[in-house]
Amino acid sequence: MRNVLFVLVLVATLVGMNVGPVLAQTGPPMTPVETPTYVSPEFCTPEPADLDRVQSLMNDPLATPEGSIEDLPLIEDGEVVSDDDAVAVRELMVTMLACINADQPARFLSLFSDEFFHHASGDVADIVADAEEAESDEETVPLDEGYALVTESEVRRLEDGRYTYAVGGAWVSPETDLEQAQPDEIIQIVVNAGDGDMLIDDLRVADLNDPGDEPDCGDNCGEPEASTPVEGSNYSGWIMTADIAEEAAINFLQSGNEVVISGFAPTEEDVAEAESVLPFFLRQQERATENLIEQLPTYQRQYLGIETDEGRFLIINGFCDTVGIDPLTSVVVVEDGGDCFWHAVYDLETRTFERLLVNGES
Repeated sequence: MRNVLFVLVLVATLVGMNVGPVLAQTGPPMTPVETPTYVSPEFCTPEPADLDRVQSLMNDPLATPEGSIEDLPLIEDGEVVSDDDAVAVRELMVTMLACINADQPARFLSLFSDEFFHHASGDVADIVADAEEAESDEETVPLDEGYALVTESEVRRLEDGRYTYAVGGAWVSPETDLEQAQPDEIIQIVVNAGDGDMLIDDLRVADLNDPGDEPDCGDNCGEPEASTPVEGSNYSGWIMTADIAEEAAINFLQSGNEVVISGFAPTEEDVAEAESVLPFFLRQQERATENLIEQLPTYQRQYLGIETDEGRFLIINGFCDTVGIDPLTSVVVVEDGGDCFWHAVYDLETRTFERLLVNGES
């Protein structure tokens, strides 16, 4: 989980990711906690989430994916409260951070509501994969470094009845002297207390290490890097950026055997070459359905370049439905869905297709 949850709630530079500008200067007022405290993994006590159910919620056709949590501003509104619910909201935050420090992705996921999985599927997909892998682990292995609470906001009740609470924390080892600790970022949760269960509906992060001296980007501030449209006689789609390709590589590797070196943007010539032989390749594949072969030109495509220790590959990611995902900035990856979703791997060194994967039905 350490390479996944950090994307959600820890400083992005720790995992080599580039996070867009965040309004770290705005948000609820923060005050120092009485005693800065490393959140012990022992507080991660909930039962693990049902991963099949989480996958079902993420793939629900009625789901409405929103932007990444790193791009959402912190919430400043709400009436300050200090009742028993406020205490429970604080405890829920501590439990969430404890599950991060304990490296327990399935228990972490159990703290979130159905609504969260509906709109945050893009952030959650890799955590689910990590949780599935961790099911075989015999024991919990806490992280060498983890999250410590340094500042906090008041608990506030929003107009819709939900609660919001934020903490500022530092990324430290359990032995760190916290007397002079300074927060690296603010994490904010929005909690739904309906039906007697406290669950997290929303999660937002603001990086306090943003230098704030970036050049003025005008109307494009915070917008993700888009991909390049490409079109041929029997195909159309988008050449995805190198960063997007690298982040999505795990979805297209064969049983995790390849080691990703980097992503890259394939050329239009690479795309045209692969597309010219794709129809012939599909006719030789048992996995290729009759519908896929006959309707091939109607599928939208995303083209990703992935360089691994075994070579350079062009991924053709085909789909007949974007399922609410913006195909210019995010890779369309879903479970099930039948032959509406497929991808083919083209080896740019041997100039041949290596494999085809067509989704199954649930």
